[in-house]
Amino acid sequence: MNRRASAGGFALIMLFAGCSKSGGGDAGAPTPPKAPSIVTSSPTVTHDPNFPSAPTTAAGPMVSLQGRDYYCEAAFGFNHYDCVVAIGERPAAIYQPDIYCFGVEGLPRCGALWYPDILDDFKQVSFGTNDYICTTPRIGSIDDFDCYEYTGGDPDDAISNFGADLYCSGRVSIDCNEDYYPSEVEGLTFVSIGLGDYVCEETFQGEECYEWNGVGSPRNAVRGFNPDYYCNRGECSEDDYP
Repeated sequence: MNRRASAGGFALIMLFAGCSKSGGGDAGAPTPPKAPSIVTSSPTVTHDPNFPSAPTTAAGPMVSLQGRDYYCEAAFGFNHYDCVVAIGERPAAIYQPDIYCFGVEGLPRCGALWYPDILDDFKQVSFGTNDYICTTPRIGSIDDFDCYEYTGGDPDDAISNFGADLYCSGRVSIDCNEDYYPSEVEGLTFVSIGLGDYVCEETFQGEECYEWNGVGSPRNAVRGFNPDYYCNRGECSEDDYP
């Protein structure tokens, strides 16, 4: 997966109850589990389209953004332009753009990472100190996203065929996790029993709990048969519901 230096071209966007059992073997009052790392990141506006009009000189198009002028030349793709800071004479060709623009007339949209109209096709989030572009998941629900670390350039180059770097869920308020889609914990509770951590699923008699080491999806730990513990009203047993 490609990693590139990031620059400011768009603004980036960024459950537990149960029972506890003492070391002596008796189930006690519910205690919080060791919570998996779920961090919420909120989406923001990607690009500001309110750029000033772009003058065109005899030597080629230019854009003026935030008090700085840029020389531009047409690039591959509809209405795409590569631009560099206008210092000295206009270069014969632009090989390393400072900004990428969609249009140079009227109200051009420009960014330092890639052409804004292409980035519009991706959800963009920040998680921890990294930035990501997100796509429809290969698996998962309609509100899940596979996300890949992104530092600029063609976003298709950042998308890996070997698994996402981050898994996110939600449409407005987005939760992300490095191991599983946050939507997978819906309907589950996490408990500590003795020295172990367990994920529990509600049944009509109480809860069935399965050991979970915190790695991978907790949903995969719920087998649906032969639970490690049966819990009910704050008490748990390895044999049957208390």
